[in-house]
Amino acid sequence: MFEEFEENDSCSDLEDQERLFIEKEIKKSKEYSEKDKTNEGQERIWNQLYEYADKIVENIKIDHISHNKNTKDIEEIIQEQRTIPSTSRTEEEIAGCYDLKVEELEELLENKKVFDFGCGKSELSKEIKSKNINTDIISYDIEKEVLLEDEAKKAVQGSGESLPFYDESFDSILATYSLPYWASSEDMVENNLKELLRILKKDGTLCIAPITDILNRPSLNNDPKLRNVLSIKEYHDGVIEILDKIQVKFIDLLKELKEDDKYEIKLGKNYFYEMKYRNIDKINKREPSIAYIKKI
Repeated sequence: MFEEFEENDSCSDLEDQERLFIEKEIKKSKEYSEKDKTNEGQERIWNQLYEYADKIVENIKIDHISHNKNTKDIEEIIQEQRTIPSTSRTEEEIAGCYDLKVEELEELLENKKVFDFGCGKSELSKEIKSKNINTDIISYDIEKEVLLEDEAKKAVQGSGESLPFYDESFDSILATYSLPYWASSEDMVENNLKELLRILKKDGTLCIAPITDILNRPSLNNDPKLRNVLSIKEYHDGVIEILDKIQVKFIDLLKELKEDDKYEIKLGKNYFYEMKYRNIDKINKREPSIAYIKKI
């Protein structure tokens, strides 16, 4: 694990080596993030995203031919096994997902009306309330049980196909670890995205992460009791294929929005999860992409 450490005479023990390694990784991730914000960086990430989608499409074709799968059966499987991911989605986790520090996330949400879409067991509203930050957060999920677990939530139950809010109701929308749970078909992904954009105010931002590697997002809650239910992220026959199709459809929708003068689309990459700084053996190498959609 320590092959990457630079030799340093001042490092007398393992703790000092770990500290230097972590500091180096944090610095590296910040440098990458700054480069990504440039025009050249954005062009590079978009090109990588398109290549990524092309590879997925090719894999779907190969997989479908080799297994002769029935699309209807696949969609029935995904509908039956769709559950909320087992993560508490704390403020720290959510900030890390969007490549932000906790303070930066709080600044983004302060004095805003925020929609936490597909919130699951999110701790965000509870933590924000405990800090007396002036933010109005609406927690929204299809599962009633997870909404009732936290009294601090201003909770609304429903699906993403028809959101019960007026046009341009929210300053910020967060969709964290929820993309594969939006729908069981490509059409539903499109309908859900249209609804989210409808309720977003002008100059508001819709943040979605991750938009790639959705099946392999990190497991943030290691409690085995929460892993006993069937989940979409398990490797059941056919589920991977429909997840890939959902992801490709979303990338296609991003391409269309990029050409629409009503929206400004920027991409980011999560190089290093802030909540993983303490676990240097679990550094995220996949660099899943993040989408920031601004309504102008």
